[in-house]
This record gives sequence, structure tokens and C-alpha cells, in this order.
Amino acid sequence: MNSADDRTLRALVAEDVEENAQITSAFLESQFKTTKYHPDYPGVFSGFEPAWAYFESFFEWYNTQHRHSGIAWLTPEQVHTGQAREVLIRHQATK
Repeated sequence: MNSADDRTLRALVAEDVEENAQITSAFLESQFKTTKYHPDYPGVFSGFEPAWAYFESFFEWYNTQHRHSGIAWLTPEQVHTGQAREVLIRHQATK
């Protein structure tokens, strides 16, 4: 991947973050690493539209299916929709 691809990827990631959220370098680097190591990541896009289409599906997966170590192996969707407590209680009950 060349530096132009890196800049494009970082710009797309930054666009997905809410306007009022503070974008830190650590956040972007973490998102970038998750993206680059995802098995479906193509590395190079033929244009803006294919990149946009890829990232629409990537962010859907990232927010609804990908479990994050920093939030107790929950998905962002579970945390933001108030499901976290229920899921964590269910996990504790199965241990």
C-alpha cells in the first residue's frame, strides 16, 4: 500500500467519525490497523465509489459484529443501544 492509499483510507475513516468527536491520532491509528488487517480489505481501490462501498459495509461490520477488547468484548452497537449490561450478565451466568 502506498502513502496515497494510506491518506485516502485515513480520510475515509475520519469522515465516519461524528463531527463533534475529537479525532485523536491514536484513534485513527487503531481504526487504520483494524481496517488493514481485516481479511476482506482490498488494499487498493479503483476510485472513490468502490472505496465508499467497501467502507459502508466495513463500518456496518465493525459496529455490529466486531467485538472490541476496550469495551469488554462487546460491539459498539451493544454499548450504544443499552444492551451491554444484559449481555455481560448473560456472559457471567454461563461461566
